[in-house]
Amino acid sequence: MEKIKPLQDLRGIAIIMVVLYHSGKHYTDLVSHGNNGVMLFFMISGFIISRAHNYDKGFYDFIIFMKKRISRIHFPYFPIVILFIIMFI
Repeated sequence: MEKIKPLQDLRGIAIIMVVLYHSGKHYTDLVSHGNNGVMLFFMISGFIISRAHNYDKGFYDFIIFMKKRISRIHFPYFPIVILFIIMFI
């Protein structure tokens, strides 16, 4: 899958909006709406994910996709969650 350069640029602008918003200095009206940068970033990320998995069709491929996603994202969080539970008990 080829990268779409304008989307990467737009995602960078969204990140800059959020960072400047959290710096506390609202230089322009665009930066004063940092939450819009978050929404823009998530919309672009959703588009990229859906485009990357466009070849996945049917329920079987969905199950494979979810297994990969859970093993890649959720399993690393389990030790951290258990550590926090132990700390707060």
